[in-house]
Formats: sequence, C-alpha cells, structure tokens
Amino acid sequence: MDNKSLKSNRQELLKGWNQEKISQTKVLVCGAGALGNELCKSLALLGVGKIFLVDFDYIELSNLNRCIFFREQDAIKKAKKADIVAQKTKELNPDVIIKPIIDKIENINVSIYNNIDIALGAIDNLGARYWLNQYCYWNTIPYIDGGYSGFAGSVKIIFPPISACLACTYSSNEYKMIYEKNPCTGEKIEVDDPKVPSIITCSSLVASLQIQEMLKIILGVDSFREKGIWNEQMGIPSIGKHLRFVGIRNQFDVYELEKNENCIVCGWRTMKHMSHRAK
Repeated sequence: MDNKSLKSNRQELLKGWNQEKISQTKVLVCGAGALGNELCKSLALLGVGKIFLVDFDYIELSNLNRCIFFREQDAIKKAKKADIVAQKTKELNPDVIIKPIIDKIENINVSIYNNIDIALGAIDNLGARYWLNQYCYWNTIPYIDGGYSGFAGSVKIIFPPISACLACTYSSNEYKMIYEKNPCTGEKIEVDDPKVPSIITCSSLVASLQIQEMLKIILGVDSFREKGIWNEQMGIPSIGKHLRFVGIRNQFDVYELEKNENCIVCGWRTMKHMSHRAK
C-alpha cells in the first residue's frame, strides 16, 4: 500500500466511503478566515482533489484566536489570507491542488462554476453570500453556507433546483443591509460596528457541520440523480434545511428553508427566464 492510500486508510474503513470520488471532487471555498481555515484543513485531510479559495482580505492580529493557519508574523506583514491558507493547506497534504484567488467573489470569472462540484460559504457579508448563492443556484451547484457569532452557529444547505435558495430567506431589512458585514446566525448586532464575538470552538463546529453535509452530498449525489435515493451509509443530507445551534445552552434546532416563489434568484419567473436563456 502506497503512502497516499495509507493516509486515507482509516476513512476508507467507513461503509459507503469512496476515496476515488473524494479525490476527484473540486470545491469552491469562499472566505479564508476562521471558517475558511477549518474548511481547508478538513478538505486537505480528507484528500479532495482541488480547492478554489476566494478571499481578497489580509491577515490581522485579531484573526489569530480562531485561525489555525495564521501566525503573528503574517499579520505584521499583512499577508493575504488566501495565500497563507493555500500554503499551509499544501503542507498538510501536498497531493491537494489549491488555487488561491485574491479577489471578491463578485469579481471572479463566472466560468469557475463550470469547474466545481460544490461550494462552501465562509463569509460574513450578505452581499457576497447573495452573489455566491445566485451563481451556484443558476449553475445547479450545491451550496453549503456557514456563519457564527459568539456561541451560536448556523449552516444552510442549498441544493438547486430542489431546495429554496439563500435569498429566499432574506428579509427586506437584510436586502437593505446587503453590503454590511453581518453573521447569518440571527444574532442582533450594531450596524455601525459589524465586528462580532468569535471563538474557535464555534467556528470549528460550524465548519465540521458544513464538511459533514458536503460528504453526504458528494458520496450520495450520483445515486440520488440516477435512482432517487441517497447513500444511506453516509447519511442523507439536510437539503433545504437550516441547522442552528446555541452552544451556551447545548441547543440544536433544524428549520425548513421555505421557498419563496417570488424570489429574485430562484422564484418561478426567474428560473423560467434562466431556462429560456439557456436554450
């Protein structure tokens, strides 16, 4: 058994596991902060094939309490988050291809959506979330959004065209605040100072939930599309669900994401227009 096989040996003991499928998976990770660090760490250790990592920002000292790949020297140099995460991810697993994209998600070439299997959101900006959600939905790319504040965490699983999209859940007030940096956990914050309390335990939990749902989709989607059934040995993904926990009370709740037929991203008028445009 070669070294590559040995590294994945323990996860291959899981019933329903398919390491070849994992090694062929291409993932878009949007955000290289606390969640992005955790997501890329797990993706590297799982042995995914390729990661596109999008983030335009640089490292600050305040990031160091919850970002495993960042060091004080990185903050002093104002190193780009995506560059450092990519570098450290390759150190964890040299077999993984990771491409850092130093830009806002709104500015990247939309052709990237033709080259990914799934997208993981690790961003704290409603506008960026909206953009990622929109292009994932229109290109039928599963999108798993994560967010947290303090001890509260949130994960939403979008599976187009079956589920509601993220924009279905936006209130009119959120549309007004769409370019303000806010968490997706529902916690009230001050608009003038969008910084939120952050702790490594919460970001780790959120990222782990995102990865777990990703695995259910990646290792079950072929069976679902061919036969209409998921890989039950890996678990049925929580499609169209909002997973929310409050760690301080050890409370975990699951909500349905209700589809808005008038949604400007996935409402029937919009999807009919997109279908017509694609012909």
